[in-house]
Amino acid sequence: MYSLIRKILFLFDAELIHEFSVKLIKLLSKLPFSKYILRYFFLVNNQSLERNLFGLKFKNPVGLAAGFDKNAECYNEFSNFGFGFIEIGTVTPLPQPGNPKKRVFRLIEDKSLINRLGFNNKGLEVIKKNLRKKRDVIIGANIGKNVFTENKDGYKDYLECLDGLHDSVDYFAINISSPNHKKSKTVP
Repeated sequence: MYSLIRKILFLFDAELIHEFSVKLIKLLSKLPFSKYILRYFFLVNNQSLERNLFGLKFKNPVGLAAGFDKNAECYNEFSNFGFGFIEIGTVTPLPQPGNPKKRVFRLIEDKSLINRLGFNNKGLEVIKKNLRKKRDVIIGANIGKNVFTENKDGYKDYLECLDGLHDSVDYFAINISSPNHKKSKTVP
């Protein structure tokens, strides 16, 4: 079954499949009992997996990395898959579309992806609103500077994100290097 689903998914653009998967998980999570079914199969409660770091108690050391839930739209749904933490973002102060498409490439033989998204996200204000939902998982925010912000002023973008999200997340990851981040010709 796995190989059949994989073959079907690989017929389509990797970024399109990512977006489809996120929407499908959100939709399926609205079905009655879906939370309990997912948690039955994926959630492992074992004290030997717990980690206490920096004053935070992680249920387990396996997390969902930044980039999957860029805009903090479905962290509760993803927590049903047993993650010990979820990192949202990369968040920038203002929305930005990211690099031109096609920007996600499969390396099938290496079982990997190349990601050249370029910090596409809906911006700090939208993400703050999305983080108001109740949650039972540790949330980290991966923050970055907008592509049109000059490097010498980049610290201002990081400070704005830190200030805007400090009451909404449990920890920060500061993304200071994105070699595939391209400057657009237009500035908002």
